[in-house]
Amino acid sequence: MAQLRARVIAETRKFFDQRLYLEVDTPLLAPALIPEPHIEVFATEHRNPNGNADAGVATTRRGAARFLIPSPEVWMKELLTAGYGNMYQLSHCFRNAESTGPQHSSEFTMLEWYTVNADYMDSADHTDALLEHLASELTDHRLPRPAQLSADRIRACRPPALRLSVSEAFERYAGIEAGAFDGVERMREAAASAGLSVRPAGDESESYDDLFQRMFLTFVEEKLPADRPVILTDYPAAVPTLAEQNPDTPFARRWELYLAGIEVANCYSEERDPDRLRSYLQYAEEAKLRALVPHPAAKGLVAFSSAPACSGVALGVDRLLMVFTAAKDIREVIFSTTFGIFRSPQADRGSE
Repeated sequence: MAQLRARVIAETRKFFDQRLYLEVDTPLLAPALIPEPHIEVFATEHRNPNGNADAGVATTRRGAARFLIPSPEVWMKELLTAGYGNMYQLSHCFRNAESTGPQHSSEFTMLEWYTVNADYMDSADHTDALLEHLASELTDHRLPRPAQLSADRIRACRPPALRLSVSEAFERYAGIEAGAFDGVERMREAAASAGLSVRPAGDESESYDDLFQRMFLTFVEEKLPADRPVILTDYPAAVPTLAEQNPDTPFARRWELYLAGIEVANCYSEERDPDRLRSYLQYAEEAKLRALVPHPAAKGLVAFSSAPACSGVALGVDRLLMVFTAAKDIREVIFSTTFGIFRSPQADRGSE
């Protein structure tokens, strides 16, 4: 598996290098993070040998607070603002209190890339091209073929992806029309009509975001086609993210990629409006103060308003390997387990 992982990463680099994207290597620690309300993080601290905490950052009793990044976004957006242009990164990322299950790990590898002067549908085209490149190179008859590859899964990953809006998916698979997303009460009515237990009208203990996610997981996700890539587009703008809102619709310019029924990547046309960035920071920072590991928001995100128009994609490399190999558990494709126990090189080679 280690050899297959190396091959996929090498081909990914080739794909972006040929298109003149700059590979960047940003820190795994940050003094503040782009706040994502549902993501928990790991905290540590920087000890200054002179006994003084770093200026301008949160402090603990003993030093300056540092946080393991849940994605490289916080740093890459600084580079975009500075004018570095198209870029990509393969980075280790860390998420605390992750849901238990075969698709989750507290440490994982993420591919993140940004394309300037592009929107989310341009990034969908780039993703189709990346999948075609990987499928072609991994099955090239002139090269040794990794034993773990699943021929059926590789075929199911080849583009073109089925592009389906969220509202189309709800109507197709659950008979729920787009108007159901106009507000939380409309969603409650639609969910109850479809047979989902919901809280009574006026009960605000379940947010719009939480109810939408519950409806999506119940009625749509398991019904998405598994025999071809699916790019699910145009999520409700009322689900707060850093994606641009389409001014002509109540939907945001974002998509998620599903391969063999597994969510593998997400993409935004990146929000750059300074007022919306401030509003999102305020909303998310309040949520982060109630997190299991409270942490500050990267207020410098507002400076991203001066960055060029761009689209960003975050793709889980380990989940991609799960799809390519038909693995049932993410631990089968990570070189070391969550507990830091490395498989023996002999055992790893023996499977290839």
